Amino acid sequence: MSKRGLILFAFVSLVIAQPAMANFQAISHGLEHRFGFRRTWIPFLGMARFAVRSVHPSGVHDFQLAVYEHGPAVDPLEIEKMLGSRIERGFTP
Repeated sequence: MSKRGLILFAFVSLVIAQPAMANFQAISHGLEHRFGFRRTWIPFLGMARFAVRSVHPSGVHDFQLAVYEHGPAVDPLEIEKMLGSRIERGFTP
């Protein structure tokens, strides 16, 4: 993964790592459609989510993660603006 891809992954992960009710699907689809990113499949993520939902480590009830690679160069402020418009009321990045 390139340095730009790693930085983008870290930024998106931090923003999207909010509670699952922060409208994860709208955020994910917004990144895909507006900026042309493509999600990368993560092996065994579904099993990890099931384990977290079953065990509730330190009060965590669920998590969702999307990784985007090979996307175009995009201004991080544009991404932040789009995320702010899609995150539901009561949740903040």
